[in-house]
Amino acid sequence: MAAAFKQYVSTGVPFETLDSTSNMALHFNSKSRPPLCYLSNFHGTAETGIPEFAYQSQKFSGAKIMALMARMEACSGEEFLEYLMALQPRKKWSDGQKCYWFKGSVPRSEDGRLLFNEAEPIRGILAKLVGGAVKSKPRQRILARLAGGPFNVLAEVDDNQKRQQMLFILRHKFADPFFGDILRATGDAVLHEKPMRGNAGPWTYKWDAKDPQKSGGDWLGQLLMQVRDEIREDEMDL
Repeated sequence: MAAAFKQYVSTGVPFETLDSTSNMALHFNSKSRPPLCYLSNFHGTAETGIPEFAYQSQKFSGAKIMALMARMEACSGEEFLEYLMALQPRKKWSDGQKCYWFKGSVPRSEDGRLLFNEAEPIRGILAKLVGGAVKSKPRQRILARLAGGPFNVLAEVDDNQKRQQMLFILRHKFADPFFGDILRATGDAVLHEKPMRGNAGPWTYKWDAKDPQKSGGDWLGQLLMQVRDEIREDEMDL
């Protein structure tokens, strides 16, 4: 990661293909190559926390569900896979699907077994799946079983409150010098989180020439650029 970051800083070459409709646009998600992937909410550190957990946890109340999310945020590779499969019980799991939400490749033992504890999981996907339980009774039952008891689903907040919640979380993450340097290195690029698959949603962006209204809300990209501007302003005041 450090080498890729230094290469970007020294050359100015963007990490991903530039958007043909913009002079400089960077499209990223949690599966992008480092260091651009670290703009995603699915990535964080023990010090900053993983933003997606902080955001999705605000949809629930109860000590048991909070403790479960804390365990998920710090879980090992094997534990991560157990949670991932438990939250998606109808999915058929090939080796490739089991490895998908790990950074890089998952090593194998001499006898061919996948060594998940020797790979780094993208734990933020667990938080996203937990948040999806708000509108899924079956997943709520799964979570209650994993948590060891019931929990409460809170009333949904409006879109402005959702963005404000995320803005607070992003300010905390990118106050960390490691992540702040990555965000700063994007320069004046327009930032877009691209969907993992399918159409864009409120947080993501994917240009739809036939119907621009379906291009997505682009909330995360907009908030990241706001935080980037705030970092610059703070540096000017020093």
